[in-house]
Amino acid sequence: MTRYSPNTSRHAGFTLLELMVSLAILAILLGIGIPSFQSFIQNSQLNASKEGLESALYLARSEAVTRRSSITVCRRNSSGSACENSGSWDSGWLATDKDSTVLRTWDAPSGDTTLNIAGGTTITFTADGWVEGNSAYSFTISGGGSSCSLSVSPIGTLSTAGC
Repeated sequence: MTRYSPNTSRHAGFTLLELMVSLAILAILLGIGIPSFQSFIQNSQLNASKEGLESALYLARSEAVTRRSSITVCRRNSSGSACENSGSWDSGWLATDKDSTVLRTWDAPSGDTTLNIAGGTTITFTADGWVEGNSAYSFTISGGGSSCSLSVSPIGTLSTAGC
């Protein structure tokens, strides 16, 4: 029969050296992982803004054809109740019918994402799904060191580049 002896005691837990090595490994892994995670978040914000704008344009085009009436996508005012011709698309956008009734609003891009448009301040789809005035529009969505282009052709089709 074996008896417990005070000289042969067992120790439980970690030594200070083991703890310091573990913390050093954790710090190295976090130093590598956090920048990648920040890049992932920025790319996700950029992609979410692109998809929000695409959904607005698809909705406007399909509603114009369905209602046989013009539907406009424009930058929204701060309350989201009407179009605003001054300011930036960074405050969000909305879709309205010919009577200026708001069909749906979209929030501002998140993070440091910015949205710029070339070709005009609003896009209006006609009853046949074409862009009013047969104009082409190009949106540039940028943030986090990358950018993406979304183009609307005169016949109302969408295309993306760099996304």
